[in-house]
Amino acid sequence: MSRITINVATHAAEKMADVVFNEKINDAENRAALYVDCLWDSKVPSDIKLVSKNFPEWLSMDRAIDFKFENKRITGYAITEHMVTKAILISDIEFKALKRLKDEILELRKQRQAYIHGLRNYLVGLVTMKRVKEEFPEALEYLGESPVAAEKGAYEELRMKIRNAKNEK
Repeated sequence: MSRITINVATHAAEKMADVVFNEKINDAENRAALYVDCLWDSKVPSDIKLVSKNFPEWLSMDRAIDFKFENKRITGYAITEHMVTKAILISDIEFKALKRLKDEILELRKQRQAYIHGLRNYLVGLVTMKRVKEEFPEALEYLGESPVAAEKGAYEELRMKIRNAKNEK
């Protein structure tokens, strides 16, 4: 009967959190990046955009773009690389929208970390693989053993996503 170590539980919890959070985080990051691309496109003069498009090898290109409103600055990450410019002046509404998108990403990452912490503690609390088989069999796949059908209700969102992913394969 093997025991569950903190390292093994943490690794498994991270993998299981990926199932629940990666899509949400990627979606939020993509929405923010699209917004940054739109801001860059709407604020940078067409001549500069043309130079950026035609001569990227002559310019410093980056996905990180700095924006400012009054004395506040914020960096956004675009989908595509753009010419590095001075901070681009944006309106208060645009600044708040970009800040809200970035805050959403940070909040999802915090939720993911809290989820990992709680799940790790739950797995460590089960102590042995035998208890995991009884209480949370979906975790066996992530702990290095074959999964068995589950009957308990803990982490139902994760269980549902794992089942759906397996059914799609």
